[in-house]
Amino acid sequence: MRLSQKQVDKKSNSYFHIMSEISSFLSVPLRKRERSRRLVLKNSYKYSIEKSYEVRSGSYIANYIIISYLLKHPLFGYKFSAISVYVELLKLTKNKEYKLDFGLDKLNQLKDILQYQYSSNKVILIGNSLSHPIHIIKNFPF
Repeated sequence: MRLSQKQVDKKSNSYFHIMSEISSFLSVPLRKRERSRRLVLKNSYKYSIEKSYEVRSGSYIANYIIISYLLKHPLFGYKFSAISVYVELLKLTKNKEYKLDFGLDKLNQLKDILQYQYSSNKVILIGNSLSHPIHIIKNFPF
């Protein structure tokens, strides 16, 4: 999982302290990231550099903490719509099923779902639940 935040907001407030606290809490490094953004103007393009802080979690414990937080304090963006997929990914890592052929296939399917949700802004629920919160409560037993 990846958490990112601009280094400085429009009022010149730095997010270093809060991102540093998050990275320390999860025991992962805080990274600085720069990427070029292309802005489309009337008949031309303008490029700007976007600087951000990034925290990447790779361990089961760090991912569990992040998912637990997102379940308790849901967001309304991409991570909210992807939480059911994150729970399934966490189950795969807990059981180490991603190392088996069927687990690897399931992992790739879940990655495709995440990519589709990210690019289309649509929610896909895993399983037969009609409600996102019911699905999470039912499928988050650990």
